[in-house]
Amino acid sequence: MSKDLEPFIINLLKGCRKNDRKSQRNLYQHFYGYGLSICLRYSEQRDEAVELLNEAFMKVFKNLKSFDIARPFRPWLRTIIINTCINKFRKKKLRFEHGELMENH
Repeated sequence: MSKDLEPFIINLLKGCRKNDRKSQRNLYQHFYGYGLSICLRYSEQRDEAVELLNEAFMKVFKNLKSFDIARPFRPWLRTIIINTCINKFRKKKLRFEHGELMENH
């Protein structure tokens, strides 16, 4: 993240911590492309990637109070997005394996 964006991001994060909808929308829009590019690597379709991104941002907004504003935001966001995608993949794989076992039984 470039130095000139840091105050902008910090202000958005502070607004998001206060549940300010405008700050949340601006943070989402600012990192939408970045987050979607990550989700597209883990999903088969664009709609699924957008769903994953939305789920990840819900986790971001829910857990933002635990984020240390003195640290860079992008790596923290990336970790949440990747973990959300991996968890969804695991659930999908488990459902598939469970369905396969039921068919074989």
